[in-house]
Amino acid sequence: MWTSGAHLEPIVQFSMRQTVKNGLARTLGMRQHLARQDAVLLTFDDGPEPTLTEQILARLKRYGARAVFFSVGYQVERAGHLLKAVWRDGHEIGNHSFAHPLDAPPTVSSAVEDLRRCQSVIEAQIGAPPKLFRPPFGAIRLRNVLAARALKLKTVLWSVDSHDWEITSARQADERGRLLAATVVPGDIVLLHEHNEHVLTVLDHLLPSLRARGIDVSRGVELL
Repeated sequence: MWTSGAHLEPIVQFSMRQTVKNGLARTLGMRQHLARQDAVLLTFDDGPEPTLTEQILARLKRYGARAVFFSVGYQVERAGHLLKAVWRDGHEIGNHSFAHPLDAPPTVSSAVEDLRRCQSVIEAQIGAPPKLFRPPFGAIRLRNVLAARALKLKTVLWSVDSHDWEITSARQADERGRLLAATVVPGDIVLLHEHNEHVLTVLDHLLPSLRARGIDVSRGVELL
């Protein structure tokens, strides 16, 4: 998985390829950091997830945090009630494609259709279409760029990849959470996921740390 604009070591390794992609993202106007440096924005990809979304929401509510949930269309069709819960709690919902393909759709028109289908199923649940888009895997492809622009969606990437998707044990989750808590700084957009139960441990470290450091975790959505 490509990590966009990240500074989190040793979770994230730098490379010339990554540097080039970060420069391309900036050139295309994709958001990797918040507009102001006094808040942190948490973002969650790949949901909604019946076994985890509600537990994530409970933790965010406990610390007064607002996040962006980049939802996958076919997941919304399976668990639309959870998307409504996310919306009711005051979080923003973004388009993360309908099918979450391993690569971008083969043509611009097919990419537009995929994003439009995701827009439709989300709007059917919450009464409003998303304004934000995150491409699957954060991959920058011309087809995705043009499709997002065609639907007037703002593309949001991240500055810190938690790599929570690869955690396989409670010990690893604890270590990752502590590292994130010590590394995330104001202005960061943090990538997290809804499909791995270990994200809960990560949040149990990250959220109280951000509060203790006086970092705002509620206004990041507005700063996009």
